[in-house]
Amino acid sequence: GVEGIKAEFRSEIGSYKSPTYGDVAFKANSSKNRHNDLPTCLDSTRVSLPEKGYINASWLYDHTKFIRQYTLTQAPMESTVEDFWKMCFEHKAMALIVLCDT
Repeated sequence: GVEGIKAEFRSEIGSYKSPTYGDVAFKANSSKNRHNDLPTCLDSTRVSLPEKGYINASWLYDHTKFIRQYTLTQAPMESTVEDFWKMCFEHKAMALIVLCDT
């Protein structure tokens, strides 16, 4: 049944990572990640901060995959508020949209 298919997927495919998968920065900065159990910030799309700073944020590209259109990030934590605003300033954020579960 469905549970068997789910179990097979988890054992065979669920842990697959492509050759370009990289979450080195995510793992190295666990104190700056709201959730460490699910890598949400991959090295290939990570928003960089000056002086090799880190923020859990990723670029979202347009349909051509060449133009960075949006930044997707976690809500800042007490320890990352400065990095959050540095990112907004450095990358000239024109608007912020906050989605949260209340």
